[in-house]
Amino acid sequence: MDDDIRHYFVAHNYRRYHHLTVFLTREILESRRQTRFIDSVTHELKSPLASLRLCVQTLVRRQLKETQKKDMHQMMLDDIDRLSFFIDDILEASRLADGPRNQLLGNVDLMNMLQDCAQRILKRHRIPQTAITIEAQEHLELITDSTALEMILRNLLDNAVKYSGDEPNILVLAQKDAGNSITISVKDHGIGIPLYESKRIFERFYRSPIEAVHRRSGTGIGLYVAAQLVHTLGGKLSVHSEGLHKGSTFYFSLPLSQ
Repeated sequence: MDDDIRHYFVAHNYRRYHHLTVFLTREILESRRQTRFIDSVTHELKSPLASLRLCVQTLVRRQLKETQKKDMHQMMLDDIDRLSFFIDDILEASRLADGPRNQLLGNVDLMNMLQDCAQRILKRHRIPQTAITIEAQEHLELITDSTALEMILRNLLDNAVKYSGDEPNILVLAQKDAGNSITISVKDHGIGIPLYESKRIFERFYRSPIEAVHRRSGTGIGLYVAAQLVHTLGGKLSVHSEGLHKGSTFYFSLPLSQ
């Protein structure tokens, strides 16, 4: 076998083994992400279920005052809302993996939607009203998929609160651009995002290895769902952060009508 033929086979085999190594590495990483995802899902489901069980057992076995019963009922409603929020994300992530979702377009009053989403997040995390500030131009309306937009905003607000400190300070801005679009941003003063992770955080199942992130519960699908839904509505979800412990700003623009 002459040198040219030998070099050809060596190069050919190297490329084959290189592609195989890259493929196996990706599969291993994906498998690990899915394993972490399953572990996170288990935790996210067990926590509110355990709380619901405790509330039911307490209501059945003890004589409680009306105020105590009211508190228990509210705790149960909060846990159900938390489960619903989580399951909605799981189902939406599954639908998005199968292809673009069908849009149901309608007229949306943006300020009303922002306020509704903020109230749900405030209630879910049991934080004061001052934790989220909304600044929006009056009478901002757009024609879009209201269910998708609501899920985007809920995920961004939940993410901002979750990765803030004990006293979240979230600023939501919404304004009409010079063109035929509206820009929405959600700014927090939380743990921030290193530059090298600014794109990876939108990947399905991805969670930063940073310790401050892993101390908080999460599954790695919230931002994935938000980014994919923004894309289906004709926009792109982006993030800006000066780095760790310097907060983050998520922002996107949507056309006034689809």
